[in-house]
Amino acid sequence: MAPQEEREISPPWAIPVLLVLGLGGALALVMAITQPKEEVPPEEVPTIPPVLLANIHGVVTDAQTGAPLANVVVELWSSDGLERLLSTTTNSSGSYSMADIDPGNYLMRFAAGGYEMATGTVTLQEGDNEVNAALSPLAKAEFYMPAQIDVKVEDGTILDMYWNCIFTVPISNVGDAPGKQRIHVIAITDGEVHRDYTQEISLQPGQTYLWELKQWVDFRRLSYYKVTISGDWEADNYAEGVARR
Repeated sequence: MAPQEEREISPPWAIPVLLVLGLGGALALVMAITQPKEEVPPEEVPTIPPVLLANIHGVVTDAQTGAPLANVVVELWSSDGLERLLSTTTNSSGSYSMADIDPGNYLMRFAAGGYEMATGTVTLQEGDNEVNAALSPLAKAEFYMPAQIDVKVEDGTILDMYWNCIFTVPISNVGDAPGKQRIHVIAITDGEVHRDYTQEISLQPGQTYLWELKQWVDFRRLSYYKVTISGDWEADNYAEGVARR
């Protein structure tokens, strides 16, 4: 009898194990192929916080009296003074404001009629900034004339018929700046206008001009000769003088 070939018989659990392992391996492979890759979030770039803007406000007053000034023009210029950026005016209480300005260095100007312009540099920070200004009144001429004209009557020297009437009045500049003003001269004799003219006077501060008018008057026919001078600087400022024999 021929000897039988010995075969190695796998234990009964080997195939199922292999199958399980094989299926597991295949399943793992399928999962590796079909499952989408997990997305990696992009690296976050830090955001730059927005720059806060600057606001500016203040009050403009008279440097001598401290009273608030209305209608003052307030301007914001570039630091080199070449570009005007913003402009506003003060209200009745002297207040002004400007908003939404980039922080930095600027030039500010305050201007009003009758006052010296105030100019200065400011550095605006983020948020509220307060900038107040006091304006000095402009130097100006101020004319003064007394209400009474000095009158002197000299005896007649021309054929003993005419009397020499001399009218004088001082006009002074009591202000702190040079100035020019006009005076209006009217001479009346017995109700009729004898002279009517204007004259311009230029005076330095503290200077006085002695205005003078000489007129020969025939008092044999006329009862008086009156001169009136009014100044343009004040509606009710006038001087008067009457010559009689």
